[in-house]
Amino acid sequence: MRICLGVKHDLRLESRDMSKLQRLSSGSLQMLKGFSVEPGSIRDLPRWIRDAKIRKAPLEYRRPWWNYNAVAFVSKRLPPKPNVFEYGGGASTLWLLDQGATTITVEDNHDWYRALLARLPEGIDVRFIQSGEGASPDKASEQYTNAIEQERDESFDLVIVDGQGRRECVLAAAPKVKPGGMLLLDDSQYTDHDPPQRGNLTRLRPRYEDLPNHLVGWETHHLRGIKPGTWLPIQTTVLIKPSL
Repeated sequence: MRICLGVKHDLRLESRDMSKLQRLSSGSLQMLKGFSVEPGSIRDLPRWIRDAKIRKAPLEYRRPWWNYNAVAFVSKRLPPKPNVFEYGGGASTLWLLDQGATTITVEDNHDWYRALLARLPEGIDVRFIQSGEGASPDKASEQYTNAIEQERDESFDLVIVDGQGRRECVLAAAPKVKPGGMLLLDDSQYTDHDPPQRGNLTRLRPRYEDLPNHLVGWETHHLRGIKPGTWLPIQTTVLIKPSL
């Protein structure tokens, strides 16, 4: 009987090892496909491996969940003590506070809102606003997308759109960005399909394709690369409002 149990135990171990090996092989193949689309991501691989080993929850990173190139781009252009509005809060909120920013954050997920609030100092402006039934990056309530309307025009150095109803949020936010300020649209890549296809990352998703028609004269920067938690390159688009 002990021999039989031992054989079954060995088979279970072998099965688990094979499953782990298959996941690793699949992930490595995805990463190679991603590097073929965005070869520049290779330079971020050591940092990606280091972050993967830390295995922290997103809020514990205290930095935006954007690709590394997007974080570097925004960091370089943020003025001292920036004024920032966020659709969708999280680790980016904590990072912005570390940069000396004054922030207003709108969040539609109540559990996430409470988790974020628990990590913030008192007095930080975080607002729970429901985004409506069936909300998604394509769709949100007017109460959510228009949350920025009460703010002064041209008052924000940076507006981050990383929540629901993103197209409408971009349009509502545009008048509120200062001349020379930034409007960041996360996960703007054309496709989520695996494998990624060369060229798709430099195009906006179909739901965003008409935005340049509404933001005439704005500089467009498609920033691509890997980020913690994903094998494939992701695109973040930063739009810069024309200076006066």
